[in-house]
Amino acid sequence: MLKDNKRYPREPGGWAFFSFGHQAAPYQKLSSARARAQCHQCHIDNVGPKDDYVWSVKLNQPGFRRNGDNVRLNLEAALAE
Repeated sequence: MLKDNKRYPREPGGWAFFSFGHQAAPYQKLSSARARAQCHQCHIDNVGPKDDYVWSVKLNQPGFRRNGDNVRLNLEAALAE
């Protein structure tokens, strides 16, 4: 998911939803935004009342990582300023 009010002004809160890795290799370099009905309800149900984010990703969670992914690099990229 991506929050960008300029790119997605018509989406609630500026959120757009994507799927990057739910298929076998080779992986796509780009992904199209998905319909809210496909992705958004879980995110809406889990957002905190004062937060503008949904949850923290557990990078070591079974099934989350693809073979060859580097947890440290994934986390650094996710938290880059």
